[in-house]
Amino acid sequence: MNKCKQITHDIAWHEVPNWMDAPRKKNDMDASEEEKGRDWAGTNTLEEATELMTHGWQAGLNMVKQGLTYDLADTGMDDAPQWEIGMAGQRPNIGAYCSGAPEHMMYMHDTSGQEPIIKMIVDVVCSHGVKASAMINRGIALVGLIDYIESTGKRVHLIARWATRDHYNKRDFTFNVTVKAPEEHMDMGRVAFAIGNPAFSRRIMFKFLENTTPSCMSGYGSPRSLTNVPDDVMYMEMMRGNREWSTAQQGYDLVKSQWDEQCARMDGGDA
Repeated sequence: MNKCKQITHDIAWHEVPNWMDAPRKKNDMDASEEEKGRDWAGTNTLEEATELMTHGWQAGLNMVKQGLTYDLADTGMDDAPQWEIGMAGQRPNIGAYCSGAPEHMMYMHDTSGQEPIIKMIVDVVCSHGVKASAMINRGIALVGLIDYIESTGKRVHLIARWATRDHYNKRDFTFNVTVKAPEEHMDMGRVAFAIGNPAFSRRIMFKFLENTTPSCMSGYGSPRSLTNVPDDVMYMEMMRGNREWSTAQQGYDLVKSQWDEQCARMDGGDA
């Protein structure tokens, strides 16, 4: 079996405009600019998506503020283990944590005065059949969760992941966009757009792929989820359908379920 070539790009948010300005490799790879409408692509045009990318998605924030994702105070955040601090960081001694020991952290160096960091990877890629409304329900629930995490005094290192496979040419493309570095102030408008608005996946990330792939890709490939999730990462997996995300309440319930599963995975990893 021939393995696919791995092509991975790690992109800081300040680098995104340069990616948007880069030329396409193939002129007929231009789905990012097609007039598919907001009911699928999140915005009517690529230019509108670029504007939201630059200034944030206020409408998405309003959804969170109006309580469309319900109360997030019972997410279990305070019951979760502490994550890595800084670059070298700190990680939980899971056995001690589960036993209730008050001193359950293992320090690599003096971390006094630093806040706990939670590294979260959110898969924003999904298949063509996933509705924009479902993507928004899921995204807004995640925005509310992230806002709650930061309100507890922890810091989020947020990465939006978009990955696809070119089966014909045997290439895997992965784009890891750092929406918020741990030392950055939380720009909720940016976060809301990147993980809550379909235009980030279906216009911005399409444009990234168009600038990268040397060959035409039918349907822009097949979405790929993350395998072998690192122990220190909270991974919110990609959407696989519409039914479970059809309402804001369902979006909240499933996001909370995924969060609980990730906490359980972290607890079991070192037990």
